[in-house]
Amino acid sequence: MDEVIRKGRSTVWVLKRRIQKLLDEMAENPAKDWRIEEVLKVAAHAEVITSPPSSGSHYTFASPHLEEIRTVPHKRPIKPVYIRAFAKWVKLHLEKAEE
Repeated sequence: MDEVIRKGRSTVWVLKRRIQKLLDEMAENPAKDWRIEEVLKVAAHAEVITSPPSSGSHYTFASPHLEEIRTVPHKRPIKPVYIRAFAKWVKLHLEKAEE
């Protein structure tokens, strides 16, 4: 998770720290008024497969390293149960990706 891509001196490090901080904050404070854009930022950084809602109201997240998928509604407020489960799932995905 601490790998560096050289685009600018500290641009990538700062971005990765911000995303990791965002993920940690989701896990610690799932009741905060989270937006789907923040969830999508974390998902993009974690390189999980993201599918927007086709006919429903939930984004679907899948991982090549995990069997289960996660769904998160795109309308606010996003309930804490969705944020808590998503954060835990992303952390597990990242652990499995490093193996």
